Amino acid sequence: MKPEIDVSVIIPAFNAQATIGHLVHKLLSEQMLSMEVIVVDDGSTDETWTILSAITDERLMLIHQENQGVYAARNAALAIHGGEWVVFLDADDRITADFLQGRLRMARESQADVTVFNGWRADSTGYQRSPVHHKQPYNQSLTGQQWIRHCVKQREWPHYLWLQFTRSAYIREHNLRFQEGKSHKDILWTIHLAAGNGRFYFADRKDYTYISNPESITHRQDYYDIRAASYIDVIADILALSAQQQHCATRRALVRHALVESRHFLGLYRRKVSNQQVLCIRFRTRIACRQLLPGISCLSDIFFLLKLARNIYLPSVRGFPQPLRRGDVNGMDIATLLTRSWQTATTGDGTFRSARDIVERWYDKGGELDRRARRFIRLECLWIAAHYRDTEAVLTRQFRLLAVLLYMGGYFLKGDTADRLPERCFILLNAPELSALPTSDIAHDILVACCRDLFRHRRSSPVWCYRHTRCLSEHLYQLMMNR
Repeated sequence: MKPEIDVSVIIPAFNAQATIGHLVHKLLSEQMLSMEVIVVDDGSTDETWTILSAITDERLMLIHQENQGVYAARNAALAIHGGEWVVFLDADDRITADFLQGRLRMARESQADVTVFNGWRADSTGYQRSPVHHKQPYNQSLTGQQWIRHCVKQREWPHYLWLQFTRSAYIREHNLRFQEGKSHKDILWTIHLAAGNGRFYFADRKDYTYISNPESITHRQDYYDIRAASYIDVIADILALSAQQQHCATRRALVRHALVESRHFLGLYRRKVSNQQVLCIRFRTRIACRQLLPGISCLSDIFFLLKLARNIYLPSVRGFPQPLRRGDVNGMDIATLLTRSWQTATTGDGTFRSARDIVERWYDKGGELDRRARRFIRLECLWIAAHYRDTEAVLTRQFRLLAVLLYMGGYFLKGDTADRLPERCFILLNAPELSALPTSDIAHDILVACCRDLFRHRRSSPVWCYRHTRCLSEHLYQLMMNR
């Protein structure tokens, strides 16, 4: 039997006195379909409730609750809605004149469980508009799992709730609800919506305008920690979903998406949040680094994951001296820097294993040394690339890498060259064509110039840093093994 109500419109409202009346009146002005407009006043302290109470249309249903957040408000409306279709709106956005009628017609024609529409982004004045998305399979139907893979491949995930026009029976079939919280739970709603693997249709109909509000709570300084914590929940839940057997077909795509959300988290973590320690512990507790590894699809993902590991999983890395800025290089004592880095690389410290210890451990374990050495070179070069801005840390790793190769080749500089050993090793790793220069009177000046040039080029790109160190290390390894 066809439901009596065609569409249920769900609108959470908090201190929306400036916009909620106009939006509700515009919805109720559509007379060609049966609707219910459910507005949940989430503990507003302004005149929102008064404005809504003055509207006498029987199609308007009002709910008042203490402030629990936008997602709790949507859940309250979902629990009582009775329409055949559901659409979620925000109280401060704008719609076209035939918004509901146009969506209902296209949804029924497509016979989809979920119809995804398009919209406009606009500034606070309503101008400077741009489409919300432009890489979706317009005028086509996909299954939910196909859509997940499409979005990840195209790097465009339109998770905004007001784009969706969803069949109520589909929501009830999969027992969908919003996770309560303050931010980013619409991402999880959309992923679970797609994971149900229903029929999705995509229409490039731009009937909604999303207004960017600079006064929104999401832009407040004290809200960045909440957003970062919400990203942790999102990432953990996506990974948990990917591990379920019924989602094996989209497992890699889901992990790739978790990696994308990890980028958003790290951006907030490094630049915006105030309590990094709490968030770092929370991230490590809920998300293991190895869970994100299957999401790697390009070199950029590798460098990002190394950066994430350095900031979240390897806090001991911060025990290195502060990175040397380019201005410091001009006035610093290059010989002192090289000597200090060389000493740490060859003797180790409390958290850093020396080159000799590494090689001796390899010999104790036995097995194929060539495989161990090549794997060591690869991992060291990746670490160096991930930390390419930290001058002393990079030099220390470079020197340890070279010392391991020297030990394996049975070759070590001795005698009257010992006092120039760090300089010689630096030259070997970074400018082998200048290896004879340290014996001349101008050696130090040339070495300083070489260091400055290396620092300048290395800072420009982690990819350059990785390729540079990997190429020379492989070359030196071949020379040592062929002696």
